[in-house]
Amino acid sequence: MNCSRYLKRVLVLVCCIQLIASLGYAEELKYVMKTLNRISGTWYTLDGNVAYNISGSTINGKKIVDISGLAGGGSNFACTIHMQDSSTMRLSFTNAGYDKTELHQYMSTNGQSYRRSALPQYYESVGGIYLGMSENQLYALYGVPNFTQDSHGRKQLGYSELGLEIDIRDGMVTQITIYSYGDRAFDRSGLSAKNSPTAFRQAYGLNKDIGNYANDIGHNEYIWYSQLDNSVTLSLYWN
Repeated sequence: MNCSRYLKRVLVLVCCIQLIASLGYAEELKYVMKTLNRISGTWYTLDGNVAYNISGSTINGKKIVDISGLAGGGSNFACTIHMQDSSTMRLSFTNAGYDKTELHQYMSTNGQSYRRSALPQYYESVGGIYLGMSENQLYALYGVPNFTQDSHGRKQLGYSELGLEIDIRDGMVTQITIYSYGDRAFDRSGLSAKNSPTAFRQAYGLNKDIGNYANDIGHNEYIWYSQLDNSVTLSLYWN
């Protein structure tokens, strides 16, 4: 009798373990499929050359067997791709949603950035500099900066005579800051750090005067306005 009860308990435990394992596998498979759906397509260098073709099962012809190490969430995330030949790639994505026509969709790996589109796509720019421009393209346009600072994968470039500061991550412009003493301005609106928060609200159709927080101007671009620093920043980031 006791032996029969014991065997029944063991059988129930085994069934529970199998159920949990099957549910875990189903969730893992769903995660892999959803991630592949987001990142699939052609990714280009910032010069417009094809770099990676990601299909439902391959990257540049190499078969994908697993995806792990998810970090972040939403359309901004990182993951590790495992290939059949035992090689791996750690990839980071910015604005990689299901709508592949949205502006500013980027992938980075090994310190280099790639974009979803062959041509640069952006809304606002500053003195000809746009978010997503390559570091080399910036140098070709403005020359070598007179101040440079590297910190934890972020490079800050200062063109002090122009009141212009550029943030570079993975070889790409991610933030553009202009100070009120300089002569740079936003190309579309013509506004600069000399203009009031109200002027920015009116120019970009915002609900309220801008401040030192992410002011969404659409197209995955944000403006930060600092009265303390007398500066305005155009950024890819909302936080």
